[in-house]
Order: sequence, then C-alpha cells, then structure tokens
Amino acid sequence: MKRNIKTEARNVLKIFGRALRYAQVGLVEFTLSLPKWVSLCFSISMNSMYHNPFYASLNSSLKGSTKPFVSLTLTPKLRFLLFISSLFLISCEDVVDVNLKDGEKYLVIDAFLNDQPTPQNIRISYSAPYFSNSETPTENNAIVKIINLTTQDTVIFNPIGNGNYNYLPDSLNPFFKVNHEYKLWVNINGNEYESYSRLNRTTVIDTFLYEKNENGFGESKGKYFVGLVARDSLGGPDYYWLKSYYNGKFLSRPSQINLAVDGASGEGADGFFFTPNIAVFAINPDNGLNVGDSLAVEIYSLNKETWIFLNQAQSEMTNGGLFARTPENIITNIKSLNKQKVLGFFNTGSSHIRGVRIRE
Repeated sequence: MKRNIKTEARNVLKIFGRALRYAQVGLVEFTLSLPKWVSLCFSISMNSMYHNPFYASLNSSLKGSTKPFVSLTLTPKLRFLLFISSLFLISCEDVVDVNLKDGEKYLVIDAFLNDQPTPQNIRISYSAPYFSNSETPTENNAIVKIINLTTQDTVIFNPIGNGNYNYLPDSLNPFFKVNHEYKLWVNINGNEYESYSRLNRTTVIDTFLYEKNENGFGESKGKYFVGLVARDSLGGPDYYWLKSYYNGKFLSRPSQINLAVDGASGEGADGFFFTPNIAVFAINPDNGLNVGDSLAVEIYSLNKETWIFLNQAQSEMTNGGLFARTPENIITNIKSLNKQKVLGFFNTGSSHIRGVRIRE
C-alpha cells in the first residue's frame, strides 16, 4: 500500500503539538527521535492511560510502528492530579432516614376579587407538610361573606367543593365598584376571620404591537413577541399586576408575576407609559408565539399591601442558588378574631383585559 507522506507528516505535526502543550503545563515530559520513514509509536509507563481519549487517539495511529517518535513520561504533577481525580470516582452512599416534624397546620384564605361580571371565587385550604405527596387539605364548611362598607350591602359566597366558594355578580347592579371599601368575613366552626380592602382603579391597554424575531437563536428564532401600549393614570401611586394568558392559559410561574407601580417597577413614573420590562419582556411566553396563537393581558389593580405581598412571595419562590437569602415568613392581611393561625391575602381590584392574535 502506497504511503501518503504529506498526510502522515501532517498527522505527526498534530501529535507533536499536543505533546508539546501537555509538556508546557507540566503534565508530561517527552523525548523526540526521528525514524527513516514517517510513522509513530507511542509508549507510556502506565497501561491504563491508553483509556484516556488523547492517548487513545495517538495509539490508534501507531499500528505497525516499532521505533518511538515521541516518548512521554508522567511527571509527579500529573501523577498527583490522577490520584486526586481517582478519589472523585470512589463514593460511598448511606441512606439516612430523618424523622421531621410536620409543623403547625395553618388556615389559608386566597381571596383575589375583581369588578368584572364573571364568577368570583375565594378558596380556603390548609397548609400541608413540605414533603407530603397528598393533595392540599381544603375547608368546605365555612360561612363566607363580603360586605361593601361603602353601601353596607352584603353578598354570600356559596361552597362549590374543593375549598372553593363562589359568587356570581349581577351585571345590571354590580356589587364591586371602584373606590368602595370591602370587608371579608369568614366563620369556621365559630372561629372568625376578617380582612379589609379598597377597590382601586386600573388603567387600560391602548393597543398591541408584535414583531417576528428573525435574528434570534434557539427555540425563539422565527417566533413572534408582543408588546402592549398602556399609560398609567395620573395622580398615583397606582399598583398593578399584569397577568398574561397564552392561548387562554394563565402564565403562572413565579418568575412570570409581573408587577408595576405607576408606569414602572417603582414609584416616580406617575402618568408614564409602561416601561419595556413590564409591557414587553414580562408578558410573553418564554419562546414566543406562532402565527395563530393568542395572548391576552389583564391589568389588575392592587392595594399597596398586596403589591408588597406579591413581591415578597415572588422573591421567596425564586430564592435559590449560590447566593440564596435566608427564607422569611410571608405577610398576610387576614386577621383571626380568635387567635388562630391563618395565612393568605384579600384584595379587591379593578380589572381591564385585552388580547391579540398573531397574524402574518
């Protein structure tokens, strides 16, 4: 078989370069001798090193050679590194069962209501142990009322199962109105709970704009991203929660809680248009939208206390990694009149929702 001297010479130079790089960092020492014809035989004092991809690639090109061209010897530095690496390949695993207390049981009341003529829902449940795989326990025998303190009218939320209590507003005579004050009252086996909320104004979405991501990369390349145009109402501060619905599904991950104060992320933007981090980046699904997909955004007004609660909840739910903070207890605005443990939040807010469908 005829040898291709240029190809073999090129391969020799590549191998020599690799050997030189290993020598430069003090991992090997090598000696060099030239044969009459260009071939290579690689030898090393530890047979196990042939399993190393670098040595294996050399060894595969050395078949049929008898005289060494490059001879490598392990330095003390490399021997030490190999010894340390071998320690990570040896591990012992013992299963340790730790009996942890379940902790105290708390009542949890989730009451976020709006002024839309759609069914309003309050959910009452109990906290569950952290490692529990069962469903969250619910409370289905409570008496639940909302009192309009401005008009002194009262409505009852009726149980519909799984801890949910429902009220269907009268579209001709709305119960929830902007600037009215409301009281939540719950009675469970004689234990009373109450909370208060003012129904603040919201703002409206003027229009949507969307653009195709032609120059992106990954799964978002070629997808569409939406931006909304909306302006905060003058005379704040106003607190908002912008909720996104992608093809009718609420984007509910902790990182997707999109909060605003006036037109920005903090006070000082009274009457401004919403900034891009709120009006563009935070309203879209991670990988964008396709033609035919829909995106709806609801601007829901909050009380300042509720804005603080949601900020804290988001911070705790995304708290992790190398620089994680010490966890803290989440605030609540629900009070027990009988000194019972209770968590959750009550907010009445005005809601404006508008959507767009992607077209070519």
